[in-house]
Amino acid sequence: MTEIRFGWSPILFECDVPVNETGQAMEEDEPIGLDERTLRCGKPAPYSIGEKVVCRDHFLLACDLMLLHGQEIIGELEVEW
Repeated sequence: MTEIRFGWSPILFECDVPVNETGQAMEEDEPIGLDERTLRCGKPAPYSIGEKVVCRDHFLLACDLMLLHGQEIIGELEVEW
């Protein structure tokens, strides 16, 4: 089993998830190829998955892809602070 570390910080960074020109990383439940995702999301990123800082949208998307309850994880992370 792989351990995944989640985090939250009051210090906001920019989301570094690669996106396409319309700001998307996924299309019809499939990832868009990295060659088409030439931009960075750039939204405020208070969450982290491992070492990667991400915005709320991409945090929830990643949790969904891992079959985890993202809203519950967010609630737990924010309560810890």
